[in-house]
Amino acid sequence: MRFTASLLLGVCLLSGTVYAQGRGPELATPPAAEPLPMPSPSAPPLNGPVVQGPSVMAPPYLPQAPIAEAVVTSHYPAIPVSQRNIRYAHHPTLFKTRSPEHVPPLETVLLVEDPCQPGCMVAVPVCLPGCCLDEPITHSAVGLLGRGFVTYRYSCGYRLKLIFDRDGDVVVHSFGR
Repeated sequence: MRFTASLLLGVCLLSGTVYAQGRGPELATPPAAEPLPMPSPSAPPLNGPVVQGPSVMAPPYLPQAPIAEAVVTSHYPAIPVSQRNIRYAHHPTLFKTRSPEHVPPLETVLLVEDPCQPGCMVAVPVCLPGCCLDEPITHSAVGLLGRGFVTYRYSCGYRLKLIFDRDGDVVVHSFGR
């Protein structure tokens, strides 16, 4: 009995029909709109800051819709990125190299596909010299022991070698500057 009454109440609410006690179904009608109060012509002028109210007032029987926020869309599809333990090793060159102008280093995140697990992307934060502004030449391979290697070579001579271990750890070797 309880289920039938709640089901009937739900159907009545969805159909917009209101049942009053002792009366039949009536169509739900909004309340009559009241006229907005008008200021009297003899009211003193405002001396403080004027605050503007809402320009359109919704009737009280309508539910208020949430305010839409700006949606940022990306041109690239969302890719799941796995978190790994990352170690860094820097191997400086024996000779001193100079860049044409002193530019600050670039802190960036490389999104690298694990060669051992195709389709698994890994976010690797690195700090590149300021001269590494061009597109690097990349090479990836899987070694005999099951480790994956990804190499980034820049035209300025800087090189990154990422080694993916079988247990998921990443070692980043940087060569140069």
